[in-house]
Amino acid sequence: MIYQAVIFDLFGTLVDSANSAHLIKLFREPVASLDCDADEFMTAWLGIYQDRATGRLGSVANEIKYLCDRMGVQATPDQLQTVLDLRLDAFRRQCEPRTSVPDTLRKLKQMGLKVGLISDCGSEIPDIWPDLALSTLIDEAVFSCSEGTTKPDPTLYRIACERLEVEPSRCIYVGDGGSRELSGASAAGMEPVLIRVDYEHFFDANRADIRNWTGKVISDISEVLDIVAYQ
Repeated sequence: MIYQAVIFDLFGTLVDSANSAHLIKLFREPVASLDCDADEFMTAWLGIYQDRATGRLGSVANEIKYLCDRMGVQATPDQLQTVLDLRLDAFRRQCEPRTSVPDTLRKLKQMGLKVGLISDCGSEIPDIWPDLALSTLIDEAVFSCSEGTTKPDPTLYRIACERLEVEPSRCIYVGDGGSRELSGASAAGMEPVLIRVDYEHFFDANRADIRNWTGKVISDISEVLDIVAYQ
């Protein structure tokens, strides 16, 4: 099989997943200026993941206003802007690529392969995407919040292939197994590859794909180069 593209997951694959300390910076610290219980606000924010991931609430600013209304929090426009700015800054820091990622993506492109991304995410990611170093290394990025659906919906894989102008059978999909993304990629006709990173102990209840996994496994993104080199 001659591969023409490699499509990656984002969190837990190209960048680290959010552990408990990261979650505080992403969801709790931005609301410090509001007159509310920050822990309760964080819990409520985490609780609307599906709405965030499918873009139901629209912008991040709308999410913040929605939660304030739901929790009876009175906030001035300046306070809301502060929460928004801190939120986006926290996500920019969270989206720093793992050490070997930039060089690996460059080498894939030098080898003539296209590089794609499919991410289940809230509106923060497309908002900050132009600011991220990763954006210059990814040919096409597909965000669940922009498409109104999450993995393993075949729509996301189809959109990625159409934008990259490749057939699914010519694609490798690399992810940490969250949201049944690997079985979704396989069902879409791609070659799924699981990445396992030893230092990641964040518990994701949606990682059903890693149970009894018998497919290809890598421990560092750079190992994708070996897979495409010996096809």
